[in-house]
Amino acid sequence: MSNQSKFITIGLVLAFGIGNAFYAFDPSFKELKEQREGTKSNKTPESLKTSTPEPDRQEKAA
Repeated sequence: MSNQSKFITIGLVLAFGIGNAFYAFDPSFKELKEQREGTKSNKTPESLKTSTPEPDRQEKAA
């Protein structure tokens, strides 16, 4: 194998390895960033509920 093809092979292996690492560890990086900044959002079903009744329930109550 010539030197040029060795560099191309090594470059491709490095590019795919680094890309795969970012893809695999991105959720962990985002979670760590949220913990450091204190901006972790609580998206549980209980937090998405509103305290106001639905419109059709308001009509029945009135």
